[in-house]
Amino acid sequence: YESLREELQRFDITGMLAREFHKSRIDEGLTRQLVKSTRFLQPALRDAAIRSVVQNLNVLYPIFPSVAILLHQLLPELSEEVRGQVFETIRSLIIQRSHILLVTTNLSFAIRILAYDRAEETDALLIDVYHRPKTDMMVKRDVLLAMTRRRVDYWLSEQLRHFAVLTPWERRALIVASYVLGDEGRHWRQRIGSELQEADKKFMVWVGEKNSGRLWELPL
Repeated sequence: YESLREELQRFDITGMLAREFHKSRIDEGLTRQLVKSTRFLQPALRDAAIRSVVQNLNVLYPIFPSVAILLHQLLPELSEEVRGQVFETIRSLIIQRSHILLVTTNLSFAIRILAYDRAEETDALLIDVYHRPKTDMMVKRDVLLAMTRRRVDYWLSEQLRHFAVLTPWERRALIVASYVLGDEGRHWRQRIGSELQEADKKFMVWVGEKNSGRLWELPL
């Protein structure tokens, strides 16, 4: 790892990225590798590179999944200022219904990043995404899981009432979510347990083991 980091210091990663940003169309292969390489930079250079990346997401649209995965990985290591810029930019893309997030997978990646955003307005934004017409069930599942990690219990409690009419992906997400609701979640699981298919019963047992003795910190 250290050898790789030292080797990368020989290259001007941020400068090379800047040159790609000024092109009418980025070299997708090269830019993807440059973006991935930013995680090996020294903290100050890494923060500067990530700041530049989030300011140029429109240009990076063709490789947004690679960018989103990197941002997700680096969130704990970024400075508070840069991390806030990442969250603010992703929120703006969702609010504006950016063409970048019209791709279901891209929107799902964005939601997983916002699961770690502490801003209160993010709760309302995720709820809005969930209830938008024709929202894909994968996106709905990820919103439920994001709200679980954010411990938005009042909204999760409301969704339990709709369990019978939800898609399979949403149902499994709600089984996970029920564990943040304490006694309410426990009574709900007891009530719906007999209605579950065998695979979902086994899934509930697995999630229960994860929450044995303490609340499971859901990875997203």
